[in-house]
Amino acid sequence: MIDWTGADASDGTYYWVAEYTDNKGSGSRQSGHLTLLR
Repeated sequence: MIDWTGADASDGTYYWVAEYTDNKGSGSRQSGHLTLLR
């Protein structure tokens, strides 16, 4: 798992995409967004 606190990121909306293959060879893709407001 990637640990990201956002401490060094500017306020704003960020979009992410994660593509991976599991141990059975099945691929998957997930995406989403998060908003940092301080």
